Amino acid sequence: MTVDYTKPYQPPPQQPPPPAPPGYPPPSKSSGCLKLLGIGCVVVMLASIAFVAGVFYFVFHLIKSSEVYQEGLHRAQQNAEVQAALGTPIEPGWWVMGNVNLNDDGGHANIHYPIEGPKGKAEVHVIASRSRSQWVYDTITVEPDATHRKIDLTR
Repeated sequence: MTVDYTKPYQPPPQQPPPPAPPGYPPPSKSSGCLKLLGIGCVVVMLASIAFVAGVFYFVFHLIKSSEVYQEGLHRAQQNAEVQAALGTPIEPGWWVMGNVNLNDDGGHANIHYPIEGPKGKAEVHVIASRSRSQWVYDTITVEPDATHRKIDLTR
């Protein structure tokens, strides 16, 4: 077999697909419904995630702005024993556990949150009750991770 290299390559002609047998409908084109359904599911999922994140942010912000949280953090930051264990500056962590309940002139709070300094980390635990618009602190303790010995800040 000889090949003539002077002419450009011509691929062999392709035959069209055979026609559909009689009685079968022609293939339909996609309407895009599945694509829209997929996009809708992704949008709903992202909106749900944003909603849950917003609720967490709102609840954490409310607890962190409470007088009970602020007083516990202030006492921990000003205490010489806590400063010696954690170093300075002492900064709060972002996670808060517990609850703060307020009603009319009363209420109750029981919260835990982490703090940390250059030398280590600790957990703050505050239990307080409110009567006649004033908080009474039953317990304010700091437990450094290194010593696991509670430092009482109740006064």
